[in-house]
Amino acid sequence: MHIRIFAISIFTLFLFVAGCSVDPPYDLEPVITSLDIQPKVVREFQDTIIISVGFTDGDGNLGDDGNKQFNLFVKDNRPGIPPELATISYILPNLTPDAKNPAITGVITIQYPPAAILNGQEMEKTTYDVRLVDRAGNESKTETSDTITIIR
Repeated sequence: MHIRIFAISIFTLFLFVAGCSVDPPYDLEPVITSLDIQPKVVREFQDTIIISVGFTDGDGNLGDDGNKQFNLFVKDNRPGIPPELATISYILPNLTPDAKNPAITGVITIQYPPAAILNGQEMEKTTYDVRLVDRAGNESKTETSDTITIIR
């Protein structure tokens, strides 16, 4: 009798655990958790800018799935840059995990091309806005980088 009660208890516990769905530990839209830009001083037309974007995505649908959709956007905030030239768009590789819990977290590092001084001076300062978009069209909030200085 005790074995039967024990077996029924274990079976009931199994059904309870199997029936519970664990909410993703992160929001379903991508979230930029950190943003780093290096170096802080770059030489005009020479130095590549490295941007590291920490992120989370609760449903793990960040990155390309073969549709070649842009999903990472970096905008130079200097005045005078035509809007169509201010933003560089990137296609991230598919970051969706092959796991039961699709939530993902990580760091994306991109190389932004060398910058030019636009104001005619010996140096110019700028920041960059960064935004992520997942395959469902969910957008992260736009985060702004630290200031960098471009020198001749």
